[in-house]
Order: sequence, then structure tokens, then C-alpha cells
Amino acid sequence: MTYTIEKNIPIPSSARAVGASKYPWEQLMILDSFAVPLHELNSGKSRPTPPESLMRKGYRVQTRKLLENGVWVVRVWRIN
Repeated sequence: MTYTIEKNIPIPSSARAVGASKYPWEQLMILDSFAVPLHELNSGKSRPTPPESLMRKGYRVQTRKLLENGVWVVRVWRIN
């Protein structure tokens, strides 16, 4: 098969920017937290995890499953 090389074809925009996360990892200060409703996670055992690039720099979190205002959530705290 022969492939044709084409020039000036624009790249369609992505639904998310490269490297973007749906969680506010970069904005969290130590001891700040955010809650994710349990029904938004893949399973009841899954937890939001910071990107590997932050983990390599020592970024750590703690998570707890809690009932908040009648909704089960996983709350994520930045601990360092």
C-alpha cells in the first residue's frame, strides 16, 4: 500500500488537553481535599490517583470512603 503525504491538515482539538487531569491535583495545597462521588469511579474499590509525574516528586495523598450529605464519596487529601 502507498501512503500519500499531505501538508497543512489541521489537527482536530482534543476533548482534553494533553496531560490534563479531571481532578485538581496541581491546585491542591497540603491538607486540602476534594470529594469524588463513588458512582463516578470505575468500581467501589477504585481511588483517584495523582499523575506519575507528581508522585515522582513526592506528591502523596490519603483517601477515605465517606458518606457526605447522603452520598457516598471518596475524599482525597493531599498529605505532602
